[in-house]
Amino acid sequence: MHPPNRRRIVRWVIAVALGAPVLALGASYFGLFAWSRINCSIQSVDITTGRLRDIRYVFWLPVHCQIHDSRLTAALRPEDLAGKVADWHPVNTLSPGIQQSPHHAFHLATWQIRELELLWGLGHFGPPLRRASALRVLALWQQSGNYREAGSYLQALNNLLTSAAHDHHTVDEADLQTLAK
Repeated sequence: MHPPNRRRIVRWVIAVALGAPVLALGASYFGLFAWSRINCSIQSVDITTGRLRDIRYVFWLPVHCQIHDSRLTAALRPEDLAGKVADWHPVNTLSPGIQQSPHHAFHLATWQIRELELLWGLGHFGPPLRRASALRVLALWQQSGNYREAGSYLQALNNLLTSAAHDHHTVDEADLQTLAK
């Protein structure tokens, strides 16, 4: 038997070092390494401002990051946002080949922002009512540490709007205050 050739060992090490990541990335497209930062996207919400962030990871490195204001954020005044320290929480973790995300504490936050927007349209909310309801959702997220309390608030708001429409009544800030209790 011949002793291993140093050059052959170096080639073997290089092949493994280069091949393993390529195989891992390829396998991630078939659902292997689900939700790992080998290959995933994480959607997050800042529970202090309602801003949304999307980060794409490949081999644990963020290769793309986008932060944008949501409709909830747009309903706030500049003074509501001034001096706020971002508090990001994952909403969805998406991987190629996987049709669902693991459940996160703020899993429904982006839907709740959309639901709030729909309720604003249904109730013909002007800027003061949009702001008040947006601030309430943010406060509930921060107080509860998850999306559930905000979900109850949005359901109550929906009920209020349904009742107001039935009674031909316009919702005002006093009505929103009753939901805050």
